[in-house]
Amino acid sequence: MANPFIPSPNDAAVQLLQMVFGDVITKLVSGLTPQQAGNAAASMLGEAFRYFNSGVLVFGSFILTWVTVFGIANSANDGEVLGNKWSTFYTPLRSITAAAVLVPMSSGFAGVQVIMLLLVTMSIGFASNIWTNVANFSIAQAITDEAVRSIAQDPSFDSNLASAIRMGACAQGVNNAITTLLPDSTAKLQMQAKQTTEKSFGNTTYITTYSYASPEFPGSEGICGTFSITDSYPLVTNIGKSIFTTNSSSNTSGNGDTADFLRKGVAQARNQFLQTIFTQFVPIAVNQISYAVATATPASLSATELSNAIANQKTIFINTIKQSVTTTIQGQNADFVGKMTGQGWIFAGSYWSDLARIKDAVRSSTSTKIVYTAGSGTLESVLPQGTVLQAANGIMANMTSVTEILTRKALEIVSDKADTSTPALPALQTNFSLNDFADGDSAAKTSFGKWTRHLGVSLIAGMINNLVTDGSDPVMQVKSLGDWIATFAEGAFIVKTALRSTLEGLVATASSSLIPGSSVAAGFAKAAAVFFAELWALVSPSLTMLLYIGYFLGIWIPMVPYYVFAIGVVGWLVFVVEMMVAGVLWAAAHTTPARDNSFIGSQMQGYMLLMSGFFRPALMIVGLVASNALLYPAVAFINSSYITKVQALQQEATTGILSIAGYMLLYCVIMHSVFMLIFALPQALPDRVLRWIGAGVGDLGENQSMGKIESQAGGQARTAMIAGATKRAEMDKARRARDADEARKAALGESDGKDPTQDAPALDTGPGPLRFS
Repeated sequence: MANPFIPSPNDAAVQLLQMVFGDVITKLVSGLTPQQAGNAAASMLGEAFRYFNSGVLVFGSFILTWVTVFGIANSANDGEVLGNKWSTFYTPLRSITAAAVLVPMSSGFAGVQVIMLLLVTMSIGFASNIWTNVANFSIAQAITDEAVRSIAQDPSFDSNLASAIRMGACAQGVNNAITTLLPDSTAKLQMQAKQTTEKSFGNTTYITTYSYASPEFPGSEGICGTFSITDSYPLVTNIGKSIFTTNSSSNTSGNGDTADFLRKGVAQARNQFLQTIFTQFVPIAVNQISYAVATATPASLSATELSNAIANQKTIFINTIKQSVTTTIQGQNADFVGKMTGQGWIFAGSYWSDLARIKDAVRSSTSTKIVYTAGSGTLESVLPQGTVLQAANGIMANMTSVTEILTRKALEIVSDKADTSTPALPALQTNFSLNDFADGDSAAKTSFGKWTRHLGVSLIAGMINNLVTDGSDPVMQVKSLGDWIATFAEGAFIVKTALRSTLEGLVATASSSLIPGSSVAAGFAKAAAVFFAELWALVSPSLTMLLYIGYFLGIWIPMVPYYVFAIGVVGWLVFVVEMMVAGVLWAAAHTTPARDNSFIGSQMQGYMLLMSGFFRPALMIVGLVASNALLYPAVAFINSSYITKVQALQQEATTGILSIAGYMLLYCVIMHSVFMLIFALPQALPDRVLRWIGAGVGDLGENQSMGKIESQAGGQARTAMIAGATKRAEMDKARRARDADEARKAALGESDGKDPTQDAPALDTGPGPLRFS
């Protein structure tokens, strides 16, 4: 069995001491004796101690001279060596030993200080071995479990999949038009996948674009729309060696490679899935729609079957991402744990922040990466104006109008069938066309209202899912809750942005469209946009508050153990320097005579100081592990009592989300207080335990530092939250006023000077509105 008190030369704590005390630490760790290590080259601190130790040695010489003179006098007076009060054995031993270890060495440190540094290096090995055993026992499986829990569901998945079907149907419609009207042409729209690379702001961004185009028709990729998937990676994955010269990772905990592998693995799995969608799923759906259009039997198409197919593809996609994350983590698990424990005990507090970075990498890489850009829906860019263009648009409209109505109905069914037991933002169609408003805006308004009312239900379901997770690390459980809330709010803002841009784009393009009835449909689209803006104004302040709450729980809370432990490590360094100063004075006091038959004499406090120096790092590790153990029942108790409060909230209401935001704000306050209390153990435990046995040195300023951080963080969080919500409310108010004015102008025909009622319905060139089961 290896000596548990021998530290690794690569231990970060050893390297910290090397920065402070110089080469004497290197020689002690390499196995040299204190006498040999004391002859190392002097550092700046060593030079300061050389003069300080010389002064203490002079003071000790005075004491030794006093002991010698009075020892002779006592011998003559009492008739025995050193008199009858001084020990004849321990007094010379104490005085000679103390004088020997007070002599400064080549390094500038006295012998007693070198011995103390040897004891400190042994304490590093002791604490690091404790942490390594704890990490190997409990961390490996936790990494995989927490990474999988962080997979974010794409709120736009259903809508994007419907858009892919629309793109495929549009391409089929174009090909049908070309085949019918231009039989000699070999042009044919086919699926194209193109990848481009951009480098900026320290990142490399890969953009994969899916579109339907033909080389014979330049610009044809804009007819049916495009899918763009972006994935970004740091330009430099290894910034270089840190101050810890043996660590070649760009971060001291060594999880940079794991996070990078996760991002690349998820991106690869997503792109492979999308290729399968465009090469297998979309052609099957388009063929069924094409057959129904060709045989004039669109009623045979089932929106229910399509919604089930979309839900099935969503399940396949989630399982694919889970498999990619699990495989990557399992392949990197041993390396991650090895790097994290290889630098010793001082990085034990980084475990939760390291694991949080892994979770953040999974969350960010699995969040929405797809941007759908609607196509022109017309062949104006490839065919000249005239009857051929009108006929081609009519043939294409036969295909696209049926597809748009079918996918819209399917999305409504998907939204109604949402499973609240699985955390997910309610689905909402964000990709519209003018045909979606051919029969008015009532369907869109109904879906908008249903979406805002279901926000509270879905949010509560996700919160409960994260709060009752069994076996999860309590720190990561709170982080998962914060990530879920932040992802939920971010997803809602993304949906709002996508929907707003889509509806505004429809209104903008309707003015130049040649399709009859476009102005009427555009008016309905504008009315729907104003309706959604009014609904959004009710939930936007709550979502903004929830966004800040999610960031607080997901970012600040997992960093609390690191902050507290890091300040404790700095306090330990201060303690070691303090021990070096006190050590020589303690040795000087040892030159006084022993009044009892003991070598220790009245200098017991000095030996307690040595004990404190040896056990302090180990007690900090024990305190950290005990904090985690205490956190399990504490968080479980608060969550179990909190769930009952949350479940009683008004959920099925547009304003219910405001109550949820208020309760979550209180939850943040409670959890912050609990974490600050429990994770103070790594600082408090060494001081209190050693004080109980008479060896404590008291607080070195760590507690005051944490109090300042806690106060500043809480104040800044509250200020940012209130400012963000206020600014968001003001922006939304101005936007609603602008939208209302534009809607008024659109209703009065002021924007283009023509009466929209003069146009025919939007589907005059194709089949009328269809109904699907």
